[in-house]
Amino acid sequence: MPQDFRLHIPFPMRENPDYSRAYERSLEWTSRMTLARSKESLARVREWDMARLAAWCWPEARGDALDALADMCNVFAVQDDALDGAVGPGAQVAGETRRRIVDALHSVNHGEGVACGVPLVDAWADVWQRLVARRSPAWRDRLLLHHDEFWLRGFIRDAHVNRTRTPTALDEYNDMKLEVGGVLPMLDYAEFAGDFELPPWLYQNDVIQRMRRECALAGSYINDVTSVEKDDARGEVSNVVFTLQHEYQCTRTEAIEKALGLIQRGIYRLQRQGAELDPMFTSLGLDEDQRHHVRQYVRGIQDFLVGTYRWQRVSRRYCDHGVLAPHRAPYPDEVVAPTAPCERS
Repeated sequence: MPQDFRLHIPFPMRENPDYSRAYERSLEWTSRMTLARSKESLARVREWDMARLAAWCWPEARGDALDALADMCNVFAVQDDALDGAVGPGAQVAGETRRRIVDALHSVNHGEGVACGVPLVDAWADVWQRLVARRSPAWRDRLLLHHDEFWLRGFIRDAHVNRTRTPTALDEYNDMKLEVGGVLPMLDYAEFAGDFELPPWLYQNDVIQRMRRECALAGSYINDVTSVEKDDARGEVSNVVFTLQHEYQCTRTEAIEKALGLIQRGIYRLQRQGAELDPMFTSLGLDEDQRHHVRQYVRGIQDFLVGTYRWQRVSRRYCDHGVLAPHRAPYPDEVVAPTAPCERS
């Protein structure tokens, strides 16, 4: 797997002292939520080390907050193996499961408990309760909107691309990743990790949104390069490497080099955009607390990019033996088969 590529990321690498604690607790939670019922499944989750991803992406998170983020990363990874790239009858199951997840999170946001008997849905409901417990209604709604777009509209577009087995053009691929990719929702968790919230009018500022865009594309491309052989083994074509290979009629090695060039240029644009913060502060008349939270959010964007790059280069989820893991995993039946109708309390 192409995990040994090098990028120059001019942002600091920060460590999280609560990583070891979160690692053990997250494995216990994954087993308790029956996302990994067999020894083989749990061993695979252990090798993924999603707690390391959470610790590197959100180094400000401590204690229960880091536990929740590590659990969220674990359920995201299980969901990816169980649902993404499904075609034929499996696509119908995947679509229904995604809708069950979104319905469950809407219920949690409205203060209702959820018990579906579908491990993947129940796991999301459990971790979501912890992620939104002390957040404002506006933040909850924003987070849910971003996940809603990712799960529902993203599923429809990804399913179409994988069904046709034809990569999209690069511009269309970028639009799809920004609209329904999985990175943008992850950037919202910088506020959760740092225990602050940007007000809607400040969050929507053009400078912040452009920084989110650059980080989302760079982060998505990094994942694409790392997982290209895993996607190929699963018959998925929604990957920037395949898009570039198709668009330029080049070899996969050449397409990977082109993707790395896109990533590096995006990282440098993100770095330059940092110089726009002080003029933005002045033009908006921000007070010191507001300026501090914006800097904290931007640092969170940078942390995420550094963290996902570091983790994807070392996680065994993307090593040679990890390519076949989705085919050996007891998914989707083990985690998406309903054992009872959803109940709300």
